[in-house]
Amino acid sequence: RENSYPAGNPNSLMTPFLGTAEANHDPGPIVGGMFDDMGWTVGGCVFDNVELFNVGPCNPVTNTYSAQVIITYTGQPVGGLLNINGSLFTVTGSPQLVNISGQVSDGQPVDLEIFFTAETDCSFFASAFWTAPQSCCDNARLEEVNTDTKEITIKNWGSCDIDVNTFRVCSEFTYATVSALNVVSGSTNIPPNGTVTLEWPSWNPSATGADLGLYVPGGAFNNPDDMVDFTQWGSGGNGRESVAVAKGIWSAGDFITGIAPYNYIGNGNQDGVTFWQGTEPTCSISGAIAGPQANCNNLTNEYEQTLFITYDVPPLTGTINVNGEEFAVTGSPLEVIITAIADGSSQDVTVFFTDETSCTATFNGAFVALGSCFCPTDLNSDGVTDIQDLLIFLGDFGCMENCVADINGNGSTGGDDLLAILSAFGNPCV
Repeated sequence: RENSYPAGNPNSLMTPFLGTAEANHDPGPIVGGMFDDMGWTVGGCVFDNVELFNVGPCNPVTNTYSAQVIITYTGQPVGGLLNINGSLFTVTGSPQLVNISGQVSDGQPVDLEIFFTAETDCSFFASAFWTAPQSCCDNARLEEVNTDTKEITIKNWGSCDIDVNTFRVCSEFTYATVSALNVVSGSTNIPPNGTVTLEWPSWNPSATGADLGLYVPGGAFNNPDDMVDFTQWGSGGNGRESVAVAKGIWSAGDFITGIAPYNYIGNGNQDGVTFWQGTEPTCSISGAIAGPQANCNNLTNEYEQTLFITYDVPPLTGTINVNGEEFAVTGSPLEVIITAIADGSSQDVTVFFTDETSCTATFNGAFVALGSCFCPTDLNSDGVTDIQDLLIFLGDFGCMENCVADINGNGSTGGDDLLAILSAFGNPCV
């Protein structure tokens, strides 16, 4: 059908003959369609190359960044736009440098998808084509470390929310993810100027000194870039100190003095031991342990009770008062001997320092007193009322003050006391 596709027609190669000097450099849309039906693509739109040109820094005002890519393509459609990760750009010609702005800084890998809106089948896709910079509007830092309660407080000093759920903590080469810790207060999605307090139940830092590091999700614990914050107390050279030194946020050998809790006192951008402080230890009395008990005095029904008193940070002056009796402060544990009533009852012990009376403690049921041994007629305490006691009485008869044989306690030695001795004469004390 030479007449159906004459010379100059796009499909003129569909005819059996060519005219003189007739030339065709394209098979035409009909032949192209036949090739398409058979799965052969001839020419058409192709992305020849996509190259990452640059990834810019994070803008702290918006927490966004820009990335630039160079796109090389051929056979692009007439009209339409370039769609790059959902943003539209004018097709200016290959190779084309495109600036993709307003991307969220989150430190995550970014996939790249490109297609022409006028020919969506002409597309390009690559996973993890670049990595976004870390967020710059958040600023997570260790705020307080309490080794006594095994609690860690993290504060967001930044201007946008930060989710620390997948952050990690490291102490003396022991690691945990924040999501595995118990939330005591706050939320792991910390708002600006907010905090979260976490309990690490299995954490057992050394009593002589330890460290604590805060890390971003993933990465290596020995990589300074993955460390967010660091502190140590009690001694230097612990755990990941060398990583913090390499990062420039700590000096080798530095450590916080004092006792827990340890608190950050900087402004969120200041690093090092200068911006941490421990708690000054205060006076405390921690124990009153019962020791030996001496024999009971049957005239007074009293005995001597030994106690061992333990304390920390006592005042530099004054004495220690134990159940009303005062003793010199020499060191903890302090051995003291008090006078106690022999009545067989459970006894409390109250202790305080005379020059710091607020430093006090009461220990209920600290000891059980000896049983009663009262025997007032046994004047020589030999366990029986006999002639020796009568002789002592006679030697004291008529006494009107400080009398040793004042058995009835009326202040003098007289006939009533004699009758008491004669009544008990020959009987052992029970």
